[in-house]
Parts: sequence; structure tokens; C-alpha cells
Amino acid sequence: MKSLGQPGGRRVTPGDLTALVVFEAETRTADSYGGATQFWGEAFRAYAAVEPLFVGEREHTGAVRNVVQYRFTIYRTAAIDEQMRIRWDGRTHNIKGFRLGGPQELFMDVITETGLGD
Repeated sequence: MKSLGQPGGRRVTPGDLTALVVFEAETRTADSYGGATQFWGEAFRAYAAVEPLFVGEREHTGAVRNVVQYRFTIYRTAAIDEQMRIRWDGRTHNIKGFRLGGPQELFMDVITETGLGD
């Protein structure tokens, strides 16, 4: 994979948070056949600074797919978990992890991946 990210030491300011992103959470409800139906609903919206980190190809379910990883920097919140996903720019971004920084940090980074199964 080719790295597109900037070297460490980058500083984000509130004015950099210009992209409106939607965080979605999965809800499963029982159906009348003994199974469950999956539904992704909006959990909350946030403004983010969006930065592509990596671009490349990866094998997934027997096929080679283009993969892009992004960093979404948002105001720090405890409302996010790794089972959520982000909708932005017409695409689904699967959350791979997040970095909170120290307890006094104003922002947090959410690392996502798109291109596999979206």
C-alpha cells in the first residue's frame, strides 16, 4: 500500500472540521421467520477533517479490491465504537479503530477503510 498521510506532528484546528459525516449504528430486529433483519440507522452527525491515509489493493472473498483508508478527525466523544460505520461522500466507511490521545485532547482520530464489502 502507498502511504498518502502526512508525517507526524500535524495540528488540526476547529476550522479544519469542514466535512459533515454521519455515524451509523447497526440494529438487528427479529423477523417473523425466526431470523433477524439488519438495519443501519443514523446515530449522530459530526463535522470532521478528512484525510486519505493509504490507497492500494487487497484480496477479499476471492477478488482483488481497491482499498482506501481515511482518517476522520472529529471533536472527542465517547459515543463511538468500532461496530459503527461512517457515511460520507456517498460511500460507506468501516471503522477500523480510533485514537483518543491524552485526557486533555480536544480531538480524536477515527480510522476507516472503504472498498471491502461496501
